[in-house]
Amino acid sequence: MWVAIFSLLASAALLPAADPAEALFKQAAQSLARGDLAAAERGFASVLKQHPKHVGAMANLGTVYSRMGRLRDAARIYAQALQFAPTEPGLLLNLGLLHLRRQDYASAKPLIAAADQSRISSAQTRELLAACQIHTGEAAQGLAALNALPVSANVHYLRGLAYLKLKQPAQAQAEFQELLTRRSEEHTSELQSRQYL
Repeated sequence: MWVAIFSLLASAALLPAADPAEALFKQAAQSLARGDLAAAERGFASVLKQHPKHVGAMANLGTVYSRMGRLRDAARIYAQALQFAPTEPGLLLNLGLLHLRRQDYASAKPLIAAADQSRISSAQTRELLAACQIHTGEAAQGLAALNALPVSANVHYLRGLAYLKLKQPAQAQAEFQELLTRRSEEHTSELQSRQYL
Protein backbone atom coordinates (compact mmCIF):
# COMPACT_ATOMS: atom_id res chain seq x y z
CA MET A 1 0.00 0.00 0.00
CA TRP A 2 2.81 2.44 0.76
CA VAL A 3 5.46 3.72 -1.55
CA ALA A 4 8.60 1.69 -1.93
CA ILE A 5 11.70 2.78 -0.09
CA PHE A 6 13.06 5.79 -1.94
CA SER A 7 16.69 5.18 -2.87
CA LEU A 8 18.80 8.28 -2.67
CA LEU A 9 21.41 7.65 -5.32
CA ALA A 10 23.52 10.67 -4.52
CA SER A 11 26.01 11.42 -7.22
CA ALA A 12 29.49 10.06 -6.94
CA ALA A 13 30.49 13.53 -8.14
CA LEU A 14 30.51 14.50 -4.47
CA LEU A 15 33.82 12.69 -4.32
CA PRO A 16 37.00 14.19 -5.77
CA ALA A 17 37.45 13.12 -9.40
CA ALA A 18 40.60 11.06 -8.78
CA ASP A 19 39.25 9.47 -5.62
CA PRO A 20 39.15 5.65 -5.80
CA ALA A 21 35.99 5.73 -3.67
CA GLU A 22 34.16 7.21 -6.67
CA ALA A 23 34.49 3.90 -8.52
CA LEU A 24 33.44 2.00 -5.38
CA PHE A 25 30.36 4.19 -5.04
CA LYS A 26 29.37 3.63 -8.67
CA GLN A 27 29.87 -0.14 -8.37
CA ALA A 28 27.84 -0.24 -5.15
CA ALA A 29 25.05 1.78 -6.78
CA GLN A 30 25.02 -0.66 -9.72
CA SER A 31 24.90 -3.59 -7.30
CA LEU A 32 21.94 -1.99 -5.53
CA ALA A 33 20.17 -1.42 -8.84
CA ARG A 34 20.73 -5.11 -9.76
CA GLY A 35 19.45 -6.23 -6.37
CA ASP A 36 22.81 -7.62 -5.25
CA LEU A 37 22.39 -6.31 -1.73
CA ALA A 38 25.46 -8.01 -0.23
CA ALA A 39 27.77 -6.41 -2.82
CA ALA A 40 26.03 -3.05 -2.41
CA GLU A 41 26.44 -3.23 1.36
CA ARG A 42 30.16 -3.99 1.05
CA GLY A 43 30.64 -1.21 -1.49
CA PHE A 44 28.86 1.55 0.42
CA ALA A 45 30.55 0.47 3.66
CA SER A 46 33.93 0.73 1.90
CA VAL A 47 33.10 4.24 0.69
CA LEU A 48 32.18 5.21 4.25
CA LYS A 49 35.49 3.88 5.58
CA GLN A 50 37.26 6.31 3.28
CA HIS A 51 34.70 9.14 3.58
CA PRO A 52 32.77 8.77 6.88
CA LYS A 53 30.56 11.79 6.14
CA HIS A 54 29.46 10.75 2.63
CA VAL A 55 25.69 11.24 2.85
CA GLY A 56 25.01 9.48 -0.46
CA ALA A 57 26.77 6.32 0.72
CA MET A 58 24.92 6.48 4.06
CA ALA A 59 21.56 6.96 2.35
CA ASN A 60 22.11 4.08 -0.01
CA LEU A 61 23.42 1.84 2.75
CA GLY A 62 20.20 2.62 4.63
CA THR A 63 18.22 1.50 1.58
CA VAL A 64 20.27 -1.70 1.42
CA TYR A 65 19.60 -2.43 5.08
CA SER A 66 15.92 -1.71 4.66
CA ARG A 67 15.63 -4.09 1.72
CA MET A 68 17.48 -6.73 3.75
CA GLY A 69 14.95 -6.31 6.54
CA ARG A 70 17.57 -4.87 8.88
CA LEU A 71 15.32 -2.00 9.94
CA ARG A 72 17.30 -0.98 13.04
CA ASP A 73 20.49 -0.70 11.00
CA ALA A 74 18.62 1.27 8.34
CA ALA A 75 17.16 3.66 10.92
CA ARG A 76 20.58 4.13 12.52
CA ILE A 77 22.32 4.97 9.24
CA TYR A 78 19.51 7.28 8.05
CA ALA A 79 19.64 9.13 11.38
CA GLN A 80 23.43 9.41 11.01
CA ALA A 81 23.04 10.81 7.48
CA LEU A 82 20.46 13.32 8.71
CA GLN A 83 23.10 14.74 11.08
CA PHE A 84 25.00 15.90 7.99
CA ALA A 85 21.97 16.69 5.79
CA PRO A 86 19.07 17.44 8.15
CA THR A 87 16.72 18.73 5.46
CA GLU A 88 17.38 16.10 2.77
CA PRO A 89 13.84 15.03 1.81
CA GLY A 90 14.79 11.54 0.63
CA LEU A 91 16.38 10.77 3.99
CA LEU A 92 13.42 12.22 5.88
CA LEU A 93 10.99 10.15 3.81
CA ASN A 94 13.02 6.95 4.11
CA LEU A 95 13.29 7.23 7.88
CA GLY A 96 9.59 8.08 8.07
CA LEU A 97 8.77 4.99 5.98
CA LEU A 98 10.79 2.83 8.35
CA HIS A 99 8.72 4.14 11.24
CA LEU A 100 5.55 3.41 9.26
CA ARG A 101 6.68 -0.17 8.68
CA ARG A 102 6.90 -0.51 12.46
CA GLN A 103 3.53 1.25 12.84
CA ASP A 104 5.21 4.02 14.82
CA TYR A 105 3.03 6.77 13.35
CA ALA A 106 4.01 9.41 15.91
CA SER A 107 7.69 9.15 14.95
CA ALA A 108 6.91 8.97 11.24
CA LYS A 109 4.63 12.02 11.17
CA PRO A 110 7.18 14.86 11.56
CA LEU A 111 9.59 13.24 9.11
CA ILE A 112 6.94 12.71 6.45
CA ALA A 113 5.53 16.20 7.08
CA ALA A 114 9.00 17.66 6.44
CA ALA A 115 9.39 15.58 3.27
CA ASP A 116 5.95 16.72 2.13
CA GLN A 117 7.03 20.34 2.50
CA SER A 118 10.01 19.74 0.21
CA ARG A 119 10.71 19.31 -3.48
CA ILE A 120 9.49 15.69 -3.31
CA SER A 121 6.01 16.64 -2.14
CA SER A 122 3.41 14.53 -3.93
CA ALA A 123 0.03 12.92 -3.53
CA GLN A 124 1.86 9.95 -1.99
CA THR A 125 3.61 12.01 0.69
CA ARG A 126 0.30 13.72 1.52
CA GLU A 127 -1.39 10.31 1.72
CA LEU A 128 1.33 9.03 4.04
CA LEU A 129 1.03 12.12 6.21
CA ALA A 130 -2.76 11.70 6.36
CA ALA A 131 -2.29 8.09 7.49
CA CYS A 132 -0.01 9.31 10.29
CA GLN A 133 -2.54 11.93 11.30
CA ILE A 134 -5.37 9.38 11.39
CA HIS A 135 -3.33 7.07 13.61
CA THR A 136 -2.19 9.82 15.98
CA GLY A 137 -5.53 11.33 16.96
CA GLU A 138 -5.81 13.85 14.14
CA ALA A 139 -8.40 11.99 12.04
CA ALA A 140 -10.23 15.18 11.01
CA GLN A 141 -7.02 16.73 9.62
CA GLY A 142 -6.12 13.48 7.87
CA LEU A 143 -9.59 13.25 6.34
CA ALA A 144 -9.40 16.84 5.11
CA ALA A 145 -6.06 16.12 3.44
CA LEU A 146 -7.41 12.93 1.86
CA ASN A 147 -10.43 14.75 0.46
CA ALA A 148 -8.05 16.97 -1.52
CA LEU A 149 -6.29 13.98 -3.13
CA PRO A 150 -7.20 12.08 -6.29
CA VAL A 151 -9.50 9.16 -5.49
CA SER A 152 -7.76 5.80 -5.23
CA ALA A 153 -8.21 2.54 -3.36
CA ASN A 154 -5.75 3.76 -0.72
CA VAL A 155 -7.64 7.00 -0.27
CA HIS A 156 -10.93 5.13 0.16
CA TYR A 157 -9.36 2.85 2.76
CA LEU A 158 -7.82 5.73 4.73
CA ARG A 159 -11.00 7.80 4.55
CA GLY A 160 -12.95 4.80 5.85
CA LEU A 161 -10.48 4.45 8.71
CA ALA A 162 -10.72 8.18 9.48
CA TYR A 163 -14.51 8.00 9.57
CA LEU A 164 -14.31 5.07 11.99
CA LYS A 165 -12.00 7.05 14.27
CA LEU A 166 -14.44 9.98 14.03
CA LYS A 167 -17.28 7.63 15.03
CA GLN A 168 -19.09 8.00 11.71
CA PRO A 169 -19.74 4.35 10.77
CA ALA A 170 -22.15 5.02 7.88
CA GLN A 171 -19.54 7.13 6.05
CA ALA A 172 -16.87 4.55 6.87
CA GLN A 173 -19.02 1.77 5.43
CA ALA A 174 -19.60 3.78 2.25
CA GLU A 175 -15.82 4.27 1.80
CA PHE A 176 -15.08 0.60 2.37
CA GLN A 177 -17.84 -0.40 -0.05
CA GLU A 178 -16.38 1.93 -2.66
CA LEU A 179 -12.96 0.39 -2.00
CA LEU A 180 -14.31 -3.11 -2.60
CA THR A 181 -16.15 -2.02 -5.75
CA ARG A 182 -13.04 -0.29 -7.09
CA ARG A 183 -10.84 -3.32 -6.37
CA SER A 184 -13.34 -5.66 -7.99
CA GLU A 185 -13.52 -3.48 -11.13
CA GLU A 186 -9.70 -3.25 -11.32
CA HIS A 187 -9.39 -7.04 -10.99
CA THR A 188 -12.06 -7.68 -13.65
CA SER A 189 -10.40 -5.20 -16.00
CA GLU A 190 -7.01 -6.83 -15.44
CA LEU A 191 -8.39 -10.29 -16.19
CA GLN A 192 -10.12 -9.06 -19.34
CA SER A 193 -6.94 -7.46 -20.63
CA ARG A 194 -4.88 -10.66 -20.39
CA GLN A 195 -4.51 -12.84 -23.42
CA TYR A 196 -4.72 -16.52 -22.77
CA LEU A 197 -3.07 -18.94 -25.19
